[in-house]
Amino acid sequence: MLVVIRKMFPTIILLVLTVSPTLVRASLVNNELSTEDSLDIDASSLDTLDSNNDISKDSEMSREELLDTVTSLKASLNKLEAKVEAIEVLQTSNTLNHSVSRGRSVAFHAANIHGIAQLGVNQKIIFETVLLNLGNGYNNHHGIFTAPSAGLYMFSSSMLSANGASNALFAADIIVNGQLYARLYGKGLHGYHAQGSNTIIANLRRGDTVAVRLACCAGSGMYGGYYTTFSGALLNSCV
Repeated sequence: MLVVIRKMFPTIILLVLTVSPTLVRASLVNNELSTEDSLDIDASSLDTLDSNNDISKDSEMSREELLDTVTSLKASLNKLEAKVEAIEVLQTSNTLNHSVSRGRSVAFHAANIHGIAQLGVNQKIIFETVLLNLGNGYNNHHGIFTAPSAGLYMFSSSMLSANGASNALFAADIIVNGQLYARLYGKGLHGYHAQGSNTIIANLRRGDTVAVRLACCAGSGMYGGYYTTFSGALLNSCV
């Protein structure tokens, strides 16, 4: 756009020249006077010379006005170029930000719909039904999320206990690279289920892992049917 504006500048000057009738008249009168016989000087010739002097003065004034107009146009052009450059920089920045945001979208949501009759201590919970997996970070075979890009993430898990006499109690951990970040707890009584849930926010590097595992107790069971879920999303990319 800046190149187009610079190319238009000579055209603007030409338009100024075109709309300057005093200059055109002065040029035509000078050409006409040069064709007359310089030796034939009478009263009418003197009048013509006086008129030519007046036109020359008008011509000088028009040149000054033209220079002022050109200077003003140059100043306006410089301001316009600065504004256009600022707009182009802003548009480029917005385009890059939009590309980064779209290119690094990461989110997943998985559920356990079949239930788990018994779990061992430190056993990872498998959420086998994947409903969303932008960025392909979640592995439903191992129950592990692996960060495809660095950034600030949020994770949440909700689990419903079994309701048997021996498997209705559970405590589960949300772990980041094996480190405990939060714990879920539930204890079903008298044939009822119990729900436990928790949420964490973690700053991850690319390749860091997040999972949910049983902390207690051996033999605990999980009820399925979309009551037991694990989800996460990238909140802010590290760029």
